[in-house]
Amino acid sequence: MLRPDFLYELFTYCNAAGLNCLIDSNGTIDFTEYRDLLDLSNGVMLDVKAWDDQWFEHLTGENGVTVRKSCVFSRAKQARRGPCHRDRGLERR
Repeated sequence: MLRPDFLYELFTYCNAAGLNCLIDSNGTIDFTEYRDLLDLSNGVMLDVKAWDDQWFEHLTGENGVTVRKSCVFSRAKQARRGPCHRDRGLERR
C-alpha cells in the first residue's frame, strides 16, 4: 500500500473490467486512512510478523500497533461486506 492513489485508480479500472483486486501489505500503513481503497478491494493479505509487541519490535524494529489496527479494521470491513464469493462470484473454499 505504498502507492494508494495508484491502487485506487488501478482497482477502479479492474472492477469495471470485472476483475478481482486484493491488497498485499505488511500492515504498516494505517488502513483506516484508506477506506475507499478497501471498498474497491476484495480482501487483504496481511503479512503479520508477530502479534506480541516485544517480538514484533525484535523482528522489525518497530511496534505492531498499526499492523494490529489494520488487521482488525480490514477483517471488520470484510465481515460487513460478506464473503467475497457473494460479491464477486468467487467460489468459497
